[in-house]
Amino acid sequence: MRPRKASVAKDPRNPTRPWVVRWSESTEDGRRHRKSKAFPKQREAEKYANRKTRELRGEVAPIDEPMPERVGGLGDTPLGVFVNTYLERRRSESLRPATLKLYRDNLNRLVNHFGEGRGIGTITPDGIAKFIAEQRIVLKCREGQTLSKSSRNSIVRDLKIAFRLAASWGYVSVSPMAGVKLLKVNTDDRRGWHYLSPSEFWALLKNTDSDSDKAAYAIMYGAGLRYGEAYSLQPSDVDLSGGYVHVRPREATPDTPPFRIKDHECRSIPLPKYAVDLIAKWLESRPDGSPYLFVSPERYERIKPRWRRMQARGEQWQNKWLANNTVRNLRLRAERAEITLTAPLTIHSLRKSYGRSVLPVSVHEAI
Repeated sequence: MRPRKASVAKDPRNPTRPWVVRWSESTEDGRRHRKSKAFPKQREAEKYANRKTRELRGEVAPIDEPMPERVGGLGDTPLGVFVNTYLERRRSESLRPATLKLYRDNLNRLVNHFGEGRGIGTITPDGIAKFIAEQRIVLKCREGQTLSKSSRNSIVRDLKIAFRLAASWGYVSVSPMAGVKLLKVNTDDRRGWHYLSPSEFWALLKNTDSDSDKAAYAIMYGAGLRYGEAYSLQPSDVDLSGGYVHVRPREATPDTPPFRIKDHECRSIPLPKYAVDLIAKWLESRPDGSPYLFVSPERYERIKPRWRRMQARGEQWQNKWLANNTVRNLRLRAERAEITLTAPLTIHSLRKSYGRSVLPVSVHEAI
């Protein structure tokens, strides 16, 4: 008997999905049925073929999931229905909350442009190009300004994934994103950040009246921690005697949300002396009532009921929700320190400036 195996072949008649995986399966009546699945790239087809071969030989469980039920005929499904189905499917993949929010925001732009009742099969590459060109910033502080090339590329990438799945699920015959290319992003096109020099950072610390915020700024500027990572720290995550901060995930409890780190990247980072000194000073006066290093007891009492509501609704937590008003306070203190900004200043500027944090000894002593 010939061994069961899935094969890969190229079909030049399909320019968007030329790589075809073919195999045959037995039905309950003993008959053999030939099946196939097309892919845009050879490596995707080969990966699927290897997995399908193992499935046919009984080595692994089946990989094909039931196709979502279509509303109407091919291409007639309303865009809003497909977007809801797509987001629900991606939510089941245990993606990070911030990633799901980005998918949702970008797809909602598409729905707002075409209308949720628009048939998904009537969206053309020309319509997609017009949609991307018309996108603008929606934040209130910069509402209506032209969207950067990087942000438009983010929309294109998310739509490519969504329409590729739409084609594999049978909602459309061909993805309208097939011919849409990413924009070339030059150095001048990138959104800049204001990089804080050591002297500017020292001026910022001198104009910060909160020991907690001083220590938080130092750990982001001196160890390159992300905003959500810094405010998710607990006192046990900092080793002052060894001069290290440990970034590691933490499971949720009934009163504390989970802490998820990007790319599951646990790491231990050495702290500069000024950061150790500032954290030690803060720990001497840190009040009880909060399990977090930089989250006040008052703020923690607001977090607990929100987390309980989210648990009841099955919603996912984002690390950045532990603190608030951080950007506003940073900008007020920078203005008070008379720092001349050359680009936007956000809390992420502290991490972006990581590596410039070698402060002079006199500054360490002053702290």
